[in-house]
Amino acid sequence: MAEPMNIDDDVTCATLSEDHCSVAFGTASGMVHIVAVNKDWLHMNMVRREKLFTAHQEPVLACAGDRQLLTSSADRMRLWCTRTGFCQKVFSHHGAMSVAFDPKGCYFASASNDNVARVWRVDPAEHFVSFFGHLARLEVCLFHPNGKYLATGSADATGRIWDCEKASELALISTIQACKNGIFLQSGFVGRDALIVIWTMSSRKVIELSPKAAEKKTALVKALETFTLNVEK
Repeated sequence: MAEPMNIDDDVTCATLSEDHCSVAFGTASGMVHIVAVNKDWLHMNMVRREKLFTAHQEPVLACAGDRQLLTSSADRMRLWCTRTGFCQKVFSHHGAMSVAFDPKGCYFASASNDNVARVWRVDPAEHFVSFFGHLARLEVCLFHPNGKYLATGSADATGRIWDCEKASELALISTIQACKNGIFLQSGFVGRDALIVIWTMSSRKVIELSPKAAEKKTALVKALETFTLNVEK
C-alpha cells in the first residue's frame, strides 16, 4: 500500500500509462508521484508507490507520457525517466497548462498561459513551431492519432485545429452546442470550408452540414471524427 500523501499537498494533474498499470500525478508542492495500480479497477485502493521525486520548485501544472514523463510548471518543462526518476532534459519554456506527446513520441505539444500553442522536438530538445491565434490562455492540447494535426482549447471559449506539417491553422471551432435530446452534438467552424458539423453521441459518427455537404468529406471532417473517437474512448 502506498504511503499517504501530505494531505495539504493538492494534486494538480495526472496521466495514466498506456497499459493502464500506473498513474503519475503532480502536486502543488512540485512533487511527482508514480504509483502502480492493480488492473482490477474494483480495487482502486490497491496501489503502491514506485517513484517519488521533486520535479519543480513550483506547482506541477501538467504532465504526460509513459516511460518518459514530461512535466510543466511555472519555472520550466522537464523530461523524466519514469524508471529511474532521473531528469533527462530541461526545456526553458514555462507556464504550459497542458502537454501532450504525438503518437510516435518524437514530438510534444504545450498549451500555455501566454495564449500560444507550441510543438517541440524531443531529440534534440528544441522548439519546432508556434501557433498563434487564441485570445486567452490555452487549457488543453491533443494530437491527432496520425500526428499531423493538433487540437487546442482555450479560455477564449474556442477550439482550434492546426496543421503541424504546414504550420498553419486548419479550423476555428467557434461554438459547441448539445441538442436537448442528448443524441447530437453540433459545432460551428470557421475555416477553409466554413463548416457546420454535427455528430451523434452514441455512434460517434460525424455528419457534415454545409454547402459542400453532398461532396466527399474533407480532411477536416475526417480529422474531427478521429478526434471525437480518441477523446470519447
